[in-house]
Order: sequence, then C-alpha cells, then structure tokens
Amino acid sequence: MKTYITATFENGDTIKTEIKATPREATAYYYGKVFNLGAEEDNLQRCVSVITSPEPSSNCTFEDSLNQSKDAAGKLARV
Repeated sequence: MKTYITATFENGDTIKTEIKATPREATAYYYGKVFNLGAEEDNLQRCVSVITSPEPSSNCTFEDSLNQSKDAAGKLARV
C-alpha cells in the first residue's frame, strides 16, 4: 500500500512524500523521530505531526511536492 504523508517538524518545516506502508506504519516511522533536514549542514529536527492520505495533497501536484522535498530535505536520514 502506498501512503502519502505530510510531516511537520519542530522548526515548522514540512515535507510531503510517499511511503510504501499503511497509514499506521507511516505514522510510526515518522512521528517522534529525529531526521536530518539539512542540505549543506546538519539540521536535526523531530517530527511532531504526520498527516496521511491515500492520495496526494490537492493544493499542489505530488510531483511538485516531491521536488520540493528533494530540494529542501533531500538527504532525509533518520538519526
């Protein structure tokens, strides 16, 4: 199952991405975990909110949000 998520972090940054998981699994993977959102320098942020959906967000195309995620948080690595 593919689940689309919007994850919000402590500093207010958000990412939109997809994960091959159920909504429950996707939430468990992101929520409360620390990720490195830095592109050039480390920027460790804890995920404080996860919104799941079976379809991409309607306010922009999913391709747009994937490109934004790659640019802003392309090195998303769980710490």
